[in-house]
Amino acid sequence: MAKRKNKKNKIDYKPLILSLVLIVIIYLINRLIFIRPLLWVLAVILLMIFLKQFKKMNGRVFVLGVIVLFFISIVIDGIIVTVFKRIPAYTYSVITSEKIKIYYSPGLRVWQCDESSYKKLIVSQFYNKGYVCDANDITSIDVNSFLSSVVENYDDYGNKYVKITGKISKKNSQTSIEMRPYTESEIKVNGYVEFSNNIVLKILFEKPDQEIDNYDVYDDITVLGLVKNLEGTTGNYIIYMDNARILSTTNLESFSINVTPETKCGEKNLLVENETQRLSSYCLSEIFVSYEETTSELVDTISSNKMEISDLYTNPIRKETDENRNVMYRMHNYSVFVCNPENSKDIIIGKENMKASDLTCE
Repeated sequence: MAKRKNKKNKIDYKPLILSLVLIVIIYLINRLIFIRPLLWVLAVILLMIFLKQFKKMNGRVFVLGVIVLFFISIVIDGIIVTVFKRIPAYTYSVITSEKIKIYYSPGLRVWQCDESSYKKLIVSQFYNKGYVCDANDITSIDVNSFLSSVVENYDDYGNKYVKITGKISKKNSQTSIEMRPYTESEIKVNGYVEFSNNIVLKILFEKPDQEIDNYDVYDDITVLGLVKNLEGTTGNYIIYMDNARILSTTNLESFSINVTPETKCGEKNLLVENETQRLSSYCLSEIFVSYEETTSELVDTISSNKMEISDLYTNPIRKETDENRNVMYRMHNYSVFVCNPENSKDIIIGKENMKASDLTCE
């Protein structure tokens, strides 16, 4: 009697193939719909059914395997999203701001800068990027308007990105500043205003931003960030803006210099000094810089990096060079004497008819 040959158990690849097909379908869809994570779970179960053929598993081991593969699928989802710029299947939160959508998944933040298009998505790993879309897509709101009805506005703008323009009321560090409602003051110098005490917009940056060093209290600033939460009781509130980004610039594109000459000239008055330049005034009691609707003292404007010393003598009416290669720049209502930089770092600002013979270069 002939012996029967033992037939080896054939491996069924259908669960594996179907699992891979489901994964491909998940990312071909590339939309935020609830079925995508469910398809991932189904793909994991099918993969466990395939693996079960190689080793006997009891129910407990099977469930544990599904859980392990589920967490692995989250990692795979993150890799696919990062490499191929797709909408995360495991999205747990979505923030919408005007035309912009931001998808949050474990360890990732995906920016869809045009809600009508799923192309050119921007992926931020571990939330290490601030606002990355074009800030022009968001309408700017004046801080007085935003904070005048803080509770109502929080209901409208909570958990959304908002662009706020106003004045700095307090600088805490490179990671935090504050803005408050304000009213104009009779004192116009250095942007002085009177701030309200009962409402605060606290603006938090994800990492230290050196740009903050270019701003002082009372300076105008435009920031964009996520309105996160509101604290306080009736009449006294703190509203927090997270993941903020500075949009404005401190460099002045246009400004005017106003000076007040002294009746009797004395010694030079040191204003600002750095490694390469030493700015002094001569025969002037006051020097103000006017830009937009703000008037500031020259020293404050230069110290906060809003303008360079060289901006004082750009586009002169005429310039005069002496035998030592010192240059006198004649401006509209003042003059700037720049000593030969090979011999001195002195720069002297004075009245319109200032004479070179009255000055010395140290």
